[in-house]
Amino acid sequence: MKSQITVAAVLSALLVVGYGWWFQVGPVWLAGYLGVSILALATVPIAYRLFGYLRDDKARLLRKKELLQHQEMLGRLAELSQQLDNLGVAEAAKQASRLTEMLNDFHEVIANRFRDSQITSSSYMDVARRVQLLVMQNLSDMVAVARSVASIDKSDTQDSKAVTGADGQNQLQRRLDLASDQKARLEELTQDNRALLTALAETSVEVANIQELDEFERTEALARLRQLAGRAKQYSAN
Repeated sequence: MKSQITVAAVLSALLVVGYGWWFQVGPVWLAGYLGVSILALATVPIAYRLFGYLRDDKARLLRKKELLQHQEMLGRLAELSQQLDNLGVAEAAKQASRLTEMLNDFHEVIANRFRDSQITSSSYMDVARRVQLLVMQNLSDMVAVARSVASIDKSDTQDSKAVTGADGQNQLQRRLDLASDQKARLEELTQDNRALLTALAETSVEVANIQELDEFERTEALARLRQLAGRAKQYSAN
């Protein structure tokens, strides 16, 4: 909108100067014409908002932002999926694949089906993205935890035969306890992602079936997604 106002202001200034030069009017008439020009200029942002151009600009910017996020997230997911496959974490790798499909569906909805509606600026776009990012963060944490478990297991396999004495046994037991804790953490992250992915799937179904955006804003699926997005916000703040 700023560019449109700038163009209108420049055009108004040129018209005022041209009016004064062409007709050689006195200062009173020139001041009156200037006042009319200013009033006309003030109608530009009002008309821009009234006829929906401002809303369309916001939707365009949000779609552009979503596209950039979409591409970045797909690239990161591909890396995580490969790492999880290499580490043998099959369930997490499947979750990465499932999230990739959901991201493509989400992008399709934002970019095409609701291209000319207000859904791109609705709370759905914001909360869904935050939950998607939380799933990705969990997958990234799984990679770190799985590497830790693999390192501990390999060390134990190599060292367990050489362990002697009470100190050695205690050190081995601490490593085993640490590996157990890390495996429990991996399972916790897996369960957490199952809940997050289920919520995303439910809201995707709701979006596919809605007729009016205001109706969707009141669905239980979106309310649940908002709660999960709140968790994502708290997570990032910690």
